[in-house]
Amino acid sequence: MCKIQIPVPSRGEQEGILRILRIHDVRIQTEQRYLKKLKLQKNGLMHDLLTGKVRVRVPEEQARC
Repeated sequence: MCKIQIPVPSRGEQEGILRILRIHDVRIQTEQRYLKKLKLQKNGLMHDLLTGKVRVRVPEEQARC
């Protein structure tokens, strides 16, 4: 049987890595909440446009094409 040595970072380095990972985890969660908010806003705007609640104005030069 062969013994394989696996290097393990020091306790301080492990804690530093953990700190960085937690910061990024919080950032990911924040971005996911923001994305969810934007998707809800998009759905609401699409509903308003598709039901005619909000009128779409087209400039005259584009309406003639």
